[in-house]
Amino acid sequence: MWKKKIRTNKLSFVLIAVILMVTSGLLSTSRIFIDSINSSITDYYSNPLFPDVYLFNSSDKELNMLEEEADEGQLIKDFQKYKAMYSSMNITKEHGETFNEDRNLIISIQDQEKLNWELTILEGKDKPSPEAGEIWISKILADKKGLKVNDVIEIDKAAGSQFEISAIINDSQNASLANPAKIMYVNENDIPLFDEEVRGGYVVFQYGSEKEAVANYLHENFTSNEYYMEKYYLILNQLADTGLVSVIMTLAGILTLISGIIVVLFTLKNNLMKEVKLIGTYKALGFTASDIKKIYSKAYLFVGMISTAVGVAISFPAAYILQKNILKYLGDFGYNVRYLIIGGVIIVLFNLIIQLFVALELRKIKKLSPVEAISLTNTPKSGKRSWKLFKHTNNPIALSINDLLKNKRLSLNVCIITAIYMFTTLLFINTDHMFAVSKDHANIWLNLHKASATINTNITSQEMEKEIVEHLNKDNRVEHYGYGLYLNAGNYIKYNSEKYGVLDVYAIESFSRYDHLGFEIYEGRIPEQYNEINVSLTMLRDTNLKIGDKMNFKIHGKDEEFLIVGSFGSIKYGGRNIRLLNEAMEHYNLKPHYNTIAVQLKNQESYDDFKKDFEHRFKDTFVQPNLGNYDALLNDMTSMVPPVVSTISIFMLILSALNIISIISIIMIDERRNFGIQKALGFTNKFLKIRILSRMAILTSIGIAAALFIHNGVSKSLIELVITSPNAIIFSPVKTAIYCALIFIVILLFAFVGTSKVERINAIELMEE
Repeated sequence: MWKKKIRTNKLSFVLIAVILMVTSGLLSTSRIFIDSINSSITDYYSNPLFPDVYLFNSSDKELNMLEEEADEGQLIKDFQKYKAMYSSMNITKEHGETFNEDRNLIISIQDQEKLNWELTILEGKDKPSPEAGEIWISKILADKKGLKVNDVIEIDKAAGSQFEISAIINDSQNASLANPAKIMYVNENDIPLFDEEVRGGYVVFQYGSEKEAVANYLHENFTSNEYYMEKYYLILNQLADTGLVSVIMTLAGILTLISGIIVVLFTLKNNLMKEVKLIGTYKALGFTASDIKKIYSKAYLFVGMISTAVGVAISFPAAYILQKNILKYLGDFGYNVRYLIIGGVIIVLFNLIIQLFVALELRKIKKLSPVEAISLTNTPKSGKRSWKLFKHTNNPIALSINDLLKNKRLSLNVCIITAIYMFTTLLFINTDHMFAVSKDHANIWLNLHKASATINTNITSQEMEKEIVEHLNKDNRVEHYGYGLYLNAGNYIKYNSEKYGVLDVYAIESFSRYDHLGFEIYEGRIPEQYNEINVSLTMLRDTNLKIGDKMNFKIHGKDEEFLIVGSFGSIKYGGRNIRLLNEAMEHYNLKPHYNTIAVQLKNQESYDDFKKDFEHRFKDTFVQPNLGNYDALLNDMTSMVPPVVSTISIFMLILSALNIISIISIIMIDERRNFGIQKALGFTNKFLKIRILSRMAILTSIGIAAALFIHNGVSKSLIELVITSPNAIIFSPVKTAIYCALIFIVILLFAFVGTSKVERINAIELMEE
């Protein structure tokens, strides 16, 4: 009998099935994706052989001291040392195209099998190491720069020597787009080709003692760690690549689950209310309340199980494709048993919810007699009269308003469903827009400058610094400029973890000036004195500090205070950034190698001449327009998000359309008898169509207005949970208005198509039903 129930209510059950399939599929995809990503990354880096620390140091004295400490085996262990080069380098491809990677780390190896980290050759011959004149590059760099096996590249810091790319690899320590350093491998015999000032030692080791003890030892005894990475940071970088996608998919899954349940319950409740008379007939034929419940429970269980199983099955390859794409620089981790576990839980969850509400809706039939059931279908509930706003009128629009008040529950459900789907889709459409325009606001996203040119360099002496300053001061094309140290100022000015708590990752940055160079300020002002700083919003929250407070740092082993004068947003390094002035470096007699110059030209048209003159004057520099490599860094960190957001937006649009069709179909089916009565009373088809369309227009307008209200009040706060740069959250009023207008038109169009059935309604046939 439950099968017949499905056949006689095909439309309602098909709509419920499609909604459950899409909703369960999206939720399952998001949960499987997040779980698989996190578990794959954690399991991969749990390899006990992987080093805890990776660092490049150009001081032989400090490296020897570290090696002696490793020989003692108390503080550090499993020490390995390699000859390496670390610097900003100009790399020229075969056809003359030159690119610059700020942080190139080139390591010499003899046998990859003896490394404490993992290299996987993806393309090229599998051999122990590159031969003389060869170089191995990561797939990240190959994809970014369009490099292939057998291509030849020229490196300026190797006296223009050429290297043939003999392998493209995945590298466990260089598998994240969030890591700005690009790591390559050469033969040990090629070390003499590189300039002496970029050479040094690359060491890896594991903790032999507590992590804090090792960190304190390094901070107190080493000043030349140009490159420093921990295994924990590698995990964080991988999670940073996927963090935005994970949160967005989680949000989509939750909102879809809520909206899907509401729509299904609305449809379910409406179906059961229509069948009260049939339930009375069942009882008159001797069916018990338990028998009747089983009929409905089996029907909804069958549809629910099939539709959610199909949705979950579709989610398996969808989640795998997403996972494979996002972890392509780490490895292919394939399907695993977690897919089945999560999918099974979602199937059970959805069907338990459906069965629960079926049981709740049917509980009243236990005391319902056949006579009462019949009477409930023919008279208003409890004899209550429905309230009318307009009386004694034949205006179809006025009567449509009365219809809304008469069917308050239906009207409320339509408004709620429309508002939920509109809000969810608006959220993702505007999130997609935010990422689409992110390149224009990279300075806000990443706590960077915004200027005409970015110069990558390595200012290794005060004399070179003075020469560059003098050159820029004399250049009439230059309006403003500043120079400093991105990311690595923390090697000189230490965050006080004892006072403020240990942070997973952070960056302290120094610049000669911040005004007129596009640096964003959220609240307060930029630093003006050596002892003033700006602190990112995330770091203020983590340290429980605010503007006007003083923050302590360790400099030369002593506590020094800095006044917090402003805040800013950033997603770089977990959103934990600090800005200070180069004056602080001078005041405390610190001598960093500044690596970045930002230049604002009076006329952008003079950029080419400026670039040519500056690179000619300073040989080891590379001038790029606007943000240079930092534009690529933002794209690297967010490139995975827009395709996911766009896909979710499309899913939400499809789901919205399905629910629109569902609502209109239910209204048209429910109102057939009323339409027949009105036609019998002389109302024309045109009158009835206007009445229906007016009703849908009013309900849609209320739903859209509610969605806009929720969107304006909630959406930015939700995104701020992920994007810790509030000023980077830019929505599009134009896209919002277009979408709202489009949905309004589409709903009315579907409603208009649905009203075509009015002409085919026969009043006499309906009265005989």
